[in-house]
Amino acid sequence: AAQPLAQAIWARRSELCIPGLTAVELGCGCGLASLAVAAAGMEVLATDQDRAVLQSVTRLNLAANAELLAAPIHLEQLSFGDSAAFDAALRILRRPPALVLASDVLYEPELFPALSATLRGFAAASMAAGSCFWVVLAWQDRSPAKENAFLDSLADVLPMRRQLYIEEAD
Repeated sequence: AAQPLAQAIWARRSELCIPGLTAVELGCGCGLASLAVAAAGMEVLATDQDRAVLQSVTRLNLAANAELLAAPIHLEQLSFGDSAAFDAALRILRRPPALVLASDVLYEPELFPALSATLRGFAAASMAAGSCFWVVLAWQDRSPAKENAFLDSLADVLPMRRQLYIEEAD
């Protein structure tokens, strides 16, 4: 889902990627969505719960594509629901993110409460700072009823929801 997310962000970069504002990618893996956002001029904090992934795959991909970047990308370990890591993320960015991105973070329903806490935290910080706030998620449907229930549970902080379905080629 990282590739469709990066493509969707790039296609809508004039709406979503506002230079001077910041973004966070949750569960960044190779950092593809972070690359798209930073290439559009928005500072990004690319996070993953696995420090080894950040220090190897993510770091190598960012270095290989550094010439494309118009804004910096920072790397930080962040597990959903970890308040200390959340606070560290806000310190690194120096301002709350206006954009949160994530691909394939909805495959373990047992993580939904922690993911919700993280999204709510970023939303609260952004709204308190008077910033706009967007969340863009991409995932492969595995449990549509649970995924929709999770998204519905965030309606108070994410009142606008638009879903785009991208069919996978065989």
